[in-house]
Amino acid sequence: MEVFRMPVELSFDSDCGVFGSCNGTVTGQELIDANDIIYSDEHIHQMAYQLWDFTGAERFNISNKKIHRIADQDVWGAKINPHFVVAVVGDDDLIIGLARMWENITESKERSFESKVFRSIEEANKWINSKGNQSA
Repeated sequence: MEVFRMPVELSFDSDCGVFGSCNGTVTGQELIDANDIIYSDEHIHQMAYQLWDFTGAERFNISNKKIHRIADQDVWGAKINPHFVVAVVGDDDLIIGLARMWENITESKERSFESKVFRSIEEANKWINSKGNQSA
């Protein structure tokens, strides 16, 4: 398993999944930087799913402009690999709301990937597996 350590921790596993774990104060730029790694040539072509866990995030410092930038990255990535799914997990209403805002923005940009927001990792893993992808 390949792991990149930064304020937003990314793990790439052998079944072509990406696990993003966020703790403490999370900024929009940190998420943009994480997406830069995810959508690099090395990872994007074989990626089957992204599972983002925001349950450890205590604070979010992200502007509307940064959410749009993240959405642009995801829509661009889906043009190269249209087969991945994205599950977002949060246990805080603010994080759930921001995730749904991101979903709405990506949908308005005619994205080709599926996404869903959950309140537990277990629910997210079930959904990923139901899509034919393998999660932890």
